[in-house]
Amino acid sequence: MEKNLKFSMLLPYPAPEPIERLFRLVERMQNYPIDSIWLPDHLLMYPKGYCPDVWSIISALAVKTH
Repeated sequence: MEKNLKFSMLLPYPAPEPIERLFRLVERMQNYPIDSIWLPDHLLMYPKGYCPDVWSIISALAVKTH
């Protein structure tokens, strides 16, 4: 039985840097065998309940990648 190994990456979001840095990171990741990316979406993970809308970020990343 053949098993395929898959790789994922948890992105550093929300990052203190501008969102363009996250776009550049994801564009570079396309050169590697990464099958999926993950973004945290939980209000309790960040100080003061700060967690931007992850679905908008994922949509923006999808437009910038292939």
